[in-house]
Amino acid sequence: ILMDAHGDLWVLSDHVAWVRHAMADRFEPLPPLPKGVSFDPFLGDPVLSVDSSSNVIATSSNGLCRWDQHQWTVIDGSMGLPRTDVTAMAAGREGSVWVGIGGLGLARWLGYGEWQSWGTPEGLPHDAIWALDRDSAGKVWVGTFGGLAFASAEFSSPFRWTARPEFAGRMVLSLAHSRDHSEWIGTGNDGVWRIDSGTGHAKSIDVGTKNLYGPQVFIDRDDFVWVTNKGALYRSASPAGGGRLKFQ
Repeated sequence: ILMDAHGDLWVLSDHVAWVRHAMADRFEPLPPLPKGVSFDPFLGDPVLSVDSSSNVIATSSNGLCRWDQHQWTVIDGSMGLPRTDVTAMAAGREGSVWVGIGGLGLARWLGYGEWQSWGTPEGLPHDAIWALDRDSAGKVWVGTFGGLAFASAEFSSPFRWTARPEFAGRMVLSLAHSRDHSEWIGTGNDGVWRIDSGTGHAKSIDVGTKNLYGPQVFIDRDDFVWVTNKGALYRSASPAGGGRLKFQ
């Protein structure tokens, strides 16, 4: 589920994408995907994003699918995608698309078959990518099987990534950012963390339980923090920038 900057709400099922336009009272289905393609990625749940041109992009069984307001386009090996085992995806504000590929590291689609790629030789902690986020300052965060890395906003084409030592050896499954530019991290076995944008310090966050099972972290448009858990859902009692948070 995704709400874009225009207020349109997008929802995916296995084979169909639906949209409820802003001010509308019902959902409308988009045309069907090409034959043999589904919103069933290599691993995990499908990821939905909207790029700077308002194109809708989703992970799929065949790599990526893009809706350009008129038709679906499959982005696969024929368009230069190194492999269709997509494990994470995020659309950049400059029009590119960042993609995690199973066991091959990180790739960036610049369009028209042009790609860039990075792996452990360029500073990523691991070549298995589980989460991606482009924060409000333009910094790109990459969550991997073995840690967390980032590239500063001033690099339009980063050649090196900086790993956060606090997350060395930790599986990072989920990334999100709040209005104060802080980064929120959901880990496989070590709960939820927040990196303060002002100090740069990472701190473990108490959401009310010590038994978090692969938590996913989301920030809604009102800046409240949501955390999923096995059999439970937690929400911050106040927006993320309001000091020490309590969850309910």
